[in-house]
Amino acid sequence: MAAPTKSKRNEVKDQNEIPTKLSSQEKNDIQLTSFLKWSDDNKFRMNVKVRVGKKGSCAQYGMIAEDDIKEGECLFEVPRSILLHGGTSSISNLLKNEADDLLSESGWVPLLISLMYEYNNPTSTWRPYLDLVPDFKELNLPMFWER
Repeated sequence: MAAPTKSKRNEVKDQNEIPTKLSSQEKNDIQLTSFLKWSDDNKFRMNVKVRVGKKGSCAQYGMIAEDDIKEGECLFEVPRSILLHGGTSSISNLLKNEADDLLSESGWVPLLISLMYEYNNPTSTWRPYLDLVPDFKELNLPMFWER
């Protein structure tokens, strides 16, 4: 289990309130606002020294440091209940029933099927997060850069 952060956390008191660290352009970003509200609703906690946004990120959205971060300092906490995997996916019962047919050496098959299903499900619990994921046709991440 992750250690609690030692600094104050961003807490959104009003469910419709947008954290004040967002620029006016980011406040108008419906996908980002939706993700931040979803994060708050699901008790995803971020250290006040970081923000999520486009400005300063190398690939659309990213977590950006706003202040010096000490070694070992917790940047965020994600409750296990909101982690996407075969056991939390909307199709968890199907995956469980078909577990023998989904066996692989890597063990990735149930996760990949869950991810594909949730990504294509417009009512997915993870929709606000998945809406921030870059389309595979637009990937411009450092791992794809030539140098």
